[in-house]
Amino acid sequence: MSLAPTDGETPKESVPSKTLTSQDLPAKSGDEKLAPGRVVAAIVFALFALAFFAAGAALVLTPANQLPGFLGHAHSRTHHTLRGIGSLIVGLAFIAAAWFALRYQSLALEQARAADAADAARQAPQARSVAVADDSENLPAA
Repeated sequence: MSLAPTDGETPKESVPSKTLTSQDLPAKSGDEKLAPGRVVAAIVFALFALAFFAAGAALVLTPANQLPGFLGHAHSRTHHTLRGIGSLIVGLAFIAAAWFALRYQSLALEQARAADAADAARQAPQARSVAVADDSENLPAA
């Protein structure tokens, strides 16, 4: 398809006017929307992390005879330090999982986005030339 006018046609008749907007440009990596499932997973992971941090702090700071039954109540005044540290480590693992859910991008996804950006960059000069051709026609004669 030729963009040049033929047989007396004006460019406006042969090609519709198209101005380049920010929506036509390739998206930046920081501006991309996340899938709703990834956001939900990150929230769930963060809630589990908070629960494990709270349990870890309770296990480390509270004597065993004052703990509720589900945290390991015992008839001694010692602290469940190792259980508390283990709970804190599990909380850190859930924080890492939440971070991966929000920020990790696979190599295949990055390659696909790079290919899309290259396609958009190839199409952008064509759109600019059409807009310039249409705008030059509307200028007043000197």
